[in-house]
Amino acid sequence: MLSKQEDLFIIRKDGTGLRQLTDDNYKDRTPRWSPDGRRIAFYSDRSGMWQAWTINPDGSGLQQITYSPTLVTAPIWSPDGNYIYYRNAGGPPSFFDIRQPWTEQSPRHYLR
Repeated sequence: MLSKQEDLFIIRKDGTGLRQLTDDNYKDRTPRWSPDGRRIAFYSDRSGMWQAWTINPDGSGLQQITYSPTLVTAPIWSPDGNYIYYRNAGGPPSFFDIRQPWTEQSPRHYLR
């Protein structure tokens, strides 16, 4: 059985300007706009494992931003745009500083 393709699209509130951002065999899910509107975070299986990615609204600048040994889902921006919060398999929600490379920091757990 073939799995269904899942790509990202954007459209203006008035229904005009439909634009496809991704067009491939990977699954791209739960897109979230950055607070400044300059990036979109989402999670995808394009690296062989579910990880968080970002892309520009024009479809350029596709970038993997997490390299977790566990599955990463549902990335969400902090209100100031400096952090990404995400769910990881088998653990509490975590977050990291988007301004620093993944390899230069240790993601922290978000506990209430």
